[in-house]
Amino acid sequence: IGGPEGDTLYCAESTRAHRVNRLQLSAKSARTAADPGVGRPAVSVRRPWASRQTAMGGLGEADGELQDPQDLCLHGDELYVAEWGNHRISVFDKTSLAFLRHIGCGDEDGSEGGEGGSGPGQLDQPCGVACAGEEVFVCDTWNHRISVFDRSSGAFLRSFGRRGGEPGEFNYPCGIEIAHGRIYVTERTGKRLQALSLEGEPLQVLPAPCDGWLYGICLDAHDQLWVTSSNRHCVHILSVADPNADATR
Repeated sequence: IGGPEGDTLYCAESTRAHRVNRLQLSAKSARTAADPGVGRPAVSVRRPWASRQTAMGGLGEADGELQDPQDLCLHGDELYVAEWGNHRISVFDKTSLAFLRHIGCGDEDGSEGGEGGSGPGQLDQPCGVACAGEEVFVCDTWNHRISVFDRSSGAFLRSFGRRGGEPGEFNYPCGIEIAHGRIYVTERTGKRLQALSLEGEPLQVLPAPCDGWLYGICLDAHDQLWVTSSNRHCVHILSVADPNADATR
């Protein structure tokens, strides 16, 4: 969610549409429940709550085209899109949705389409993206690692992690969020949430409740992490502590 008053919603459509929508939220609409009468279940009534302003993308490999967009990140005036199918991060202007540049690439010849790669700066089906300062952190899902790039130039900086079950290792990392100088990464088949430093030092491991596959992750304005469990069909809410806060307050 972005915009000057938090009134703009960006939504990725992965299957079939392969696009990103920008929606204008409406303060006058709501989801209400109507009582149809005694002895009958309540019925949810959906009212329009957002209108689409514009969209960009469409299936393809060219600049501005997308293939299976999975995750979005707003940073400054830019929108970052993790493309599972094109093995890259595409960057757009958040207002006009004009294409700006790519970060990362797929196979060994440096092209964005085709097969994923495992070399430095190459990505294989990335599912998550987050920014901190001048760095872009990418869940390089099928390489079981986090890859880090320079935000402006797209230059590869470092990566950390490998496939495994120890702290600092990953088993299909899918979602990533950054708060108070820490990285939070969800693992699908690893079934856990990890907290790490920006350099990749493991700090904490939380097993998934209900033994679920963890996927998407989002930080709200109240320092709460919202984490989706794809196979348990639920959302977990966790509180995030600021490690720099005065513990005596």
